[in-house]
Amino acid sequence: MDWRDQIQRPTLVVNKNRAENNIRKMAEKASQSGVEFRPHFKTHQSAVVAEWFAEGGVQHITVSSVRMALYFAAHGWKDITIAFPVNLREIDDINDLAGKVNLHLLVLSEGVAAKLSSELKAEVGVWIKVDVGYGRTGIPWDNVEGVVDLAALIKRSEMLHFKGLLTHAGQTYHIHSTQARAEIFKQTEDRMQRLRDHIIESGVATRDECLISVGDTPGTTAVKSFQGVDEVRPGNFVFFDAQQYRLGSCSDEDIAAAVACPVVAVHPERKEVLLYGGAIHLSAQFEVLSSENDSSGRMYGYVTEPRSDGWGPIKNENYVRGVSQEHGVARVSEEMCRRLKPGDVLCVIPVHSCLAVDLLDTAITTEGDFFSLDM
Repeated sequence: MDWRDQIQRPTLVVNKNRAENNIRKMAEKASQSGVEFRPHFKTHQSAVVAEWFAEGGVQHITVSSVRMALYFAAHGWKDITIAFPVNLREIDDINDLAGKVNLHLLVLSEGVAAKLSSELKAEVGVWIKVDVGYGRTGIPWDNVEGVVDLAALIKRSEMLHFKGLLTHAGQTYHIHSTQARAEIFKQTEDRMQRLRDHIIESGVATRDECLISVGDTPGTTAVKSFQGVDEVRPGNFVFFDAQQYRLGSCSDEDIAAAVACPVVAVHPERKEVLLYGGAIHLSAQFEVLSSENDSSGRMYGYVTEPRSDGWGPIKNENYVRGVSQEHGVARVSEEMCRRLKPGDVLCVIPVHSCLAVDLLDTAITTEGDFFSLDM
């Protein structure tokens, strides 16, 4: 049955061929660069999509929460990094995981490291979270003494195995120049290498004992090679989204996920349609439209028409201009509006696919196969 005929409510639609191609390209770049490929699974949050990675040779993964780690551990994944600072209130679940998988955690304070060292019942790998300029969290890259002291404390613990330095250069998500994003990737690499050199010179760890892990889709798609780091952890690249498209991280044909939304009302007098697909399906994240598109205001996703093999091309004039809880108000071309009627389905390329996936509980491939997104 055609996937379009199976849509009843807002549902993630996944083009498997595009997703597998995105996985293959990133895996090949990592392999050719001689670095570990540890993709971030927070984007898809699905055991089904995870199998596509496994078929591509991936064995080591990244997640963003203890809950997500438990989910993927239950589906057979044995080497997991939780790329979120340790939440000490989850120590029981962390111990459960540590006894089942090769678990890696993030720390940025001596207090947390000491607490882990005393309360863990199984050994874990530990990365030091470094801030290379994003400003969200982590030890600032130029706080050499703080990083060296923390590394030394970790090295002294019998329960903690020092892995190295880990960062997320999230500032790339706001830069529309591919060259500028590539320069940030290089800057990140340089800052992390300099910090590692201080750790080595201090005698705390050797080069092989202090690896460098980086991860952000805008940065990893901007460079031709990952040489200079030891591990890459991009996640969004498997689906991409409207934000990555606008940044230039991907082409229209690379986008592998959209949200199918039923049309519930048509307002031709203002060239708008009302979608069953609002903030609880698409998220409330938006992009600001530029005046060069003869538009103003916010865009919560590009609107495209469904096809048997997915959806049509992105056109700047068709977009979701507003969302409330269940409602999505879409502005579309006069020609599209004239053809639409309640009961039709439109596809929305979400601004941030990671958030849309987290909000939805059901997905369907363009081949018509349903799968769950509920961890």
